[in-house]
Amino acid sequence: MSLTSLALAGAPAIGLELDDEVLPDESVKVAAPNVYSLVFGRDISDSVEAGKLLEGLLLQKTAIVDRICGLTDAQKKKLVLSSRGDIKRILDGVEEIGTRMRLVDPKMINALGQEARSLLRSLTVPGLPVDRLLFDKALESTLTVEQLAKYEPLRAVNRVGGLVKCPLGGPEVFIDLNGTTFADDGLEQVKSLTELISLHLGNTHVTDSGLEHLTGLTALQDLLLNNTHITGAGLKHLQGLSALKRLGLDSTQVSDADLEHLKGMTGLQMLSINATKVTDSGLAHLEGLGALQSLRIMNTQVTNSGLKNLKRLKNLKSLYLRNTLVTDAAIAELQRTRPELKIIK
Repeated sequence: MSLTSLALAGAPAIGLELDDEVLPDESVKVAAPNVYSLVFGRDISDSVEAGKLLEGLLLQKTAIVDRICGLTDAQKKKLVLSSRGDIKRILDGVEEIGTRMRLVDPKMINALGQEARSLLRSLTVPGLPVDRLLFDKALESTLTVEQLAKYEPLRAVNRVGGLVKCPLGGPEVFIDLNGTTFADDGLEQVKSLTELISLHLGNTHVTDSGLEHLTGLTALQDLLLNNTHITGAGLKHLQGLSALKRLGLDSTQVSDADLEHLKGMTGLQMLSINATKVTDSGLAHLEGLGALQSLRIMNTQVTNSGLKNLKRLKNLKSLYLRNTLVTDAAIAELQRTRPELKIIK
């Protein structure tokens, strides 16, 4: 994650990529590594650089709350001050572990490195008591009752380890809940986030009932439902999402007749229905999706006949056909007539 967005919760925390290979092998005697590089990445070598990184990220965390709740200047100031207290706690802990690294047997460096890396996570992983972060404690005492109600959807995301991102300079909100225990009751809270642009729900416990809560999210452009418990019946709740550009339905119970619910999504640019029950007849429902640029139908029972239903998709740029019943000869013929089309087989 770049510094233009911020993970509200989740581990590894606050958008830092941590490479395990940086840590030395326990069996090899080496000099103590730079503890800041271990925790914050190879580009960070001291407390000054780490402090700047953390301050920027936590300022953006304040910006996320402001985007959702509408903070006053006084509230922003209080949250920023509390963030600086959290920064000091993190840096003091990292420095203390760095000192121990320089003093102990080299065989212990690996264990201390893991401890240093977990320090940042221990202060930011979801579900911790509110007093573990001064920032969170300040939220409780600073926000009004109305603001706390607006913040509740973010709490639902936070509790399961989801990520919230708000690019600087715009009102958009992005939420990634992939691989969490998020379920339908959480979507009932998220439905109030009308600024939501992107929602990733892959590998969650969401069902058809949960999709009903998405009907009011008319700004939604990106929706991933891969490997969830939805069936085709749930797709009817998405018919009013006219702004939708990307839809992922991989490994769901969606079948041919269900794709009829997508007919009105004329702005859809990417559709992924890998590993579904879709066959040739289902592709006929996609003929009116003139804006479609990428179609993924891997691991389905689509045959050569199904390709005929794609002729009207003039803007199609990529077609994923791996593990289908489409023959090499049919692919060659399609490539001959559509040389600009990238076919992945």
